[in-house]
Amino acid sequence: MKERECLEALKKEREQVCEDVAAEDSKEADASEPASSSSAQVVEGEVQAAGTEAAGVEMECPLDQHISNAEISKWSDMVEGVGISQYMRTHPDRFRRRVRRGVPAQFRWEVWKAALHLNTHDVILSQDYPSLSSRQNEWTKMIEIDIARTFPDLKSFGEVQQKKLWRVLNAYASYNPALGYCQGMNFVCGLLLIVSDFKEEESFHVLAVLMDNAGLAGFYGDKLPLFRRYLHACDMLVKETVPDLREHFKRENVNAPVYLHQWFLTLFINCFPLSMVTIIWDVIISEGLEVVLRIAVSILQVLKDSLLAMQFEEIIKFFKMMKTYNDEDGELNAFRIGQLLMKHSEHVKVPQNILDELRSDAPDEDFFCEFDEAPEADSVNSGTWLSGWSRALSGFMTGPSFSYGSTKRRPPARQPPLADEVSGEQGTASSDDTPDIDETITRSWEFL
Repeated sequence: MKERECLEALKKEREQVCEDVAAEDSKEADASEPASSSSAQVVEGEVQAAGTEAAGVEMECPLDQHISNAEISKWSDMVEGVGISQYMRTHPDRFRRRVRRGVPAQFRWEVWKAALHLNTHDVILSQDYPSLSSRQNEWTKMIEIDIARTFPDLKSFGEVQQKKLWRVLNAYASYNPALGYCQGMNFVCGLLLIVSDFKEEESFHVLAVLMDNAGLAGFYGDKLPLFRRYLHACDMLVKETVPDLREHFKRENVNAPVYLHQWFLTLFINCFPLSMVTIIWDVIISEGLEVVLRIAVSILQVLKDSLLAMQFEEIIKFFKMMKTYNDEDGELNAFRIGQLLMKHSEHVKVPQNILDELRSDAPDEDFFCEFDEAPEADSVNSGTWLSGWSRALSGFMTGPSFSYGSTKRRPPARQPPLADEVSGEQGTASSDDTPDIDETITRSWEFL
């Protein structure tokens, strides 16, 4: 499909999202809140925003989002009126639905702090940040090496911001020497700095809460205990939800760590465009780490038909290039894709036996004996994946009239190459009018 047709499909897709927002708001309205804007007003705001973006106006910040004024007004009432902590307690389901549509950038940091209950962590808040951040420790040199590798292509993450990142990571390593610093933490900390508008001390506090209280330290501790359990649990969920894709991956010698390694090590931060990452992280912060299983499976379900048509080298290349895009509405499209992906993930159910596996202290070592190394999922410098996402997800929201590509699969023509030929290293509420997921994910499209 031509690029213009893809963009037109996205605009229709956007209107559908706005109609869903208005429908949900009409259900949510009660005496405790001001009346919601009408669907027509919401759609009008989105169409006006689309016109501005189509004119080629550059956004000042990579986190600037394409959210209607009506939606921003609701968040303003929640944060500045009732108070976000109070709203979360009194309307938890409504809060989660709104989070999945994306938190406006100007409110995101306050929402994240409230969702993590930062104000209750007195021990962390009482730490002497200036002393911790300047103290030399055994990880200081390693942190210095990784700083330049963090968001290297982001203009707003220059030398001054890199020094802030070094201080926050060094402070955490000094504060928690039992863990110190591991690769991957730099991207988590970097995202916190960006979202907080580079508030160092607050970023340190939130990082400490995520690591020590939300369980993220297990992704980086000795032998990566939680990270390994997540890999195993996600592979089990993939086997149950998309068994044909998992079998295809096995035939092509694409083991689970090939695509899950970087997704989980940086919690998607170094894998997708930043505007898409932030909406994913809105949900992770608000619902907890376990939601990453549903997000990972949603990605695979949406991409399934295209991945089934690929062979080993193409699959590896595709997973590496998912962070890059080059179309003129890249940030807008990535944000919309994030919205639709979060809506899709509402329908992924994690069986109790997999949750038990995830929460177990004894992961299955046989699972990790199958592969010694996982290819690194860093981005590449060329190529675009975004138009493929757009085509896939436009079918999800707009129905059968937006079905893309060929349903023909490429037959396996050869044996997969040996693993050493590739270099490497180590349920929720939903709206009643949502299209049938099983139907929409069976549509196929062409990506590359």
